[in-house]
Amino acid sequence: MAKIFKTDTQEQALKEIVENLKIVSTLNKLLENEDVSDCKVKIMGILNTGSLNEQLPIPYNQLTSSLKDYRKKLIKDIQDKSKNYNIQLDDNEKRILGMITDPEPDLKAELESEPNPESSFPINETYY
Repeated sequence: MAKIFKTDTQEQALKEIVENLKIVSTLNKLLENEDVSDCKVKIMGILNTGSLNEQLPIPYNQLTSSLKDYRKKLIKDIQDKSKNYNIQLDDNEKRILGMITDPEPDLKAELESEPNPESSFPINETYY
C-alpha cells in the first residue's frame, strides 16, 4: 500500500503557520479598534550589554501602519507555506486571515430566518 511521508520541512512549516496565525489573530484584535488612548509599548529583548525591558508611551496611530504591514507579511508567509507544503487551512484559520468573511449580523439573522424553499414542498410530488 502506498504511504504518505511527512517531511521535517513540512512539519516545521506547519509549526510556523500555527505560530503566525496566533500573531495575526492578536494583530486583528489590536487593529479592530482605531480609537485607543493612553497607548504604551513594552520592549523586551537581549542586548550585548544585558537585557532590555522598557515601556514607552507611543501614540496608537503611529503604530497602526507598522502593525498592518507586519500583518500583511505574516498572511503572505502563511499562504505561501500552506500552498508550498500542501497544508490545508480550516475555515476558522481562513477567517483569521480574512479569506472568509462572516455575513453581517443583520444579514446572517435574515438568512437564518428565511424558510428553506425545498422544505415547503411535499416530497415525491410533481408540480406543473
